[in-house]
Amino acid sequence: MEVLIPGVLILHIFSMLMWFGSILIQYVFLSDIMDGHTAENTKLWSMDLIGRMNKTILNIGLILAIVTGVSLIFIHGAEWFRPRTHVHIKITLGLIAAGLSHMAMAKFRKANVLIRKENPTADDLIRFAGLMGSWKLFTTITLVVLATIVITAVFKFGL
Repeated sequence: MEVLIPGVLILHIFSMLMWFGSILIQYVFLSDIMDGHTAENTKLWSMDLIGRMNKTILNIGLILAIVTGVSLIFIHGAEWFRPRTHVHIKITLGLIAAGLSHMAMAKFRKANVLIRKENPTADDLIRFAGLMGSWKLFTTITLVVLATIVITAVFKFGL
């Protein structure tokens, strides 16, 4: 069973990179599009692209990270898991990041519906801006939490 550890660990790291990378790409790309003076077609195309990334890369990375993380704990065994505080911190922060990530995706989906209305009113556009602001906030916090997970995993700080 311990022969599986390197392979599962590599898959876990790869899935975390997928999740972290897709959120980072969305944040950088969509923030630039929303802040700049771009055409509506470009904004709609960007919203489509980010929506597809949410449905594929982000969710697959998140699911794989959870499954491989739990697998690593079971492969190592409970006696390995109990005294390692950094693993407990990583799990807690991972659950927080997963929740924040899904909250950001929910804000994004609501904003996507508003921007695609046939004739959006001024109230719709204000609500769209508010939803995108919330999306940006949740995404920023998720990125900070994921970066904290990576730092904790690498350095462990004597935990």
